[in-house]
Amino acid sequence: MKPSLLCCALFPLSLLLFSPPVLARTIAFETLPALTRQSGDPNCPPTVIAYETNLPYQEGGYALNGTANLTAIATNIRFAESRPFSVTWTGTLKPAYRNCLGTARMTTVDGEAYQDHSYMRVWYEGGQVYFTLDMTGNRDPNNYTTSILFQTILNGNPRWRWGGSD
Repeated sequence: MKPSLLCCALFPLSLLLFSPPVLARTIAFETLPALTRQSGDPNCPPTVIAYETNLPYQEGGYALNGTANLTAIATNIRFAESRPFSVTWTGTLKPAYRNCLGTARMTTVDGEAYQDHSYMRVWYEGGQVYFTLDMTGNRDPNNYTTSILFQTILNGNPRWRWGGSD
């Protein structure tokens, strides 16, 4: 079979022409230093960036893959805690940020203000960063709690998949 015909035999032409490109959403977290700070330099990371991508639709549900770029501000990323509806990763803050005491929440998605439930959160304490993906209070269209389907560490950064029913 000719290479030009092979593509059409493997993928219907309608999928090649009409499938939307899969783009990751860029999620920015703004850091809020604590009012009561630790002694020393209170320098905190100004932002943390995460990315989420919708997976192709599957009848009955939806899912998103995500990752957070913690290696930009920390080393030795590892699991801190995993529960049925949440997972927390932690890492050692880089020297410039070691004295940070504060939190961060989702503030923009693709540059647009984010006003909804912040299902991802960050906090800095004791020379560590903690990143939590939390499905508590996050519901799907059928009023079920969304689920964390997969969690790992890839290339030193948290990686996850979450989803729900439709």
